[in-house]
Amino acid sequence: MALNEAQVITDLLGLCRSEIEKRYGEQALDIHKAKLTFEQNRCVRTLFPKSSCRRCVDACREKAVFLNNSTISLENSKCSSCGACVSSCPTEAFAFAKYPLYSALFQIKKITEQNQKNQLTNLPAVFACPKS
Repeated sequence: MALNEAQVITDLLGLCRSEIEKRYGEQALDIHKAKLTFEQNRCVRTLFPKSSCRRCVDACREKAVFLNNSTISLENSKCSSCGACVSSCPTEAFAFAKYPLYSALFQIKKITEQNQKNQLTNLPAVFACPKS
C-alpha cells in the first residue's frame, strides 16, 4: 500500500498541533508568529568588523535582513520566516523564535496540495539538516 504524502503530512501536523496547543495554548498555532531572532553578538560582522560576510543578507528574499552602517539588522515585520538566513549563517546568529516545525509542516502541506492539484504527484521530497 502506497503512502499518501498529503495524509502523512496532515497526520504529522495534527500531532504537532496538539502538542503545541497543549504546551503553549491555541494562539501558538498561528504560523505567522514563527518569527526569527538575531543575536548581534554572534554575528561575524560584529565579532570581526572588517569581515565581508553577508551570507544572510544575500539569502534573504524579502530584504528583511540588511546592512545598516556595516552591521547586520533584521526587520521582523518584513520577515516571512523562510529560514534562509538561519541556514546560511555560519555562526548561528539567527534562530526561530517560535514553533518552526509547525510552520515548516504547514508549508510542506500547502506545497504538496498544490502539486497534487497540478498533477505533480511523483515529485521527491528531500529534508536536510546541515547543522545537526
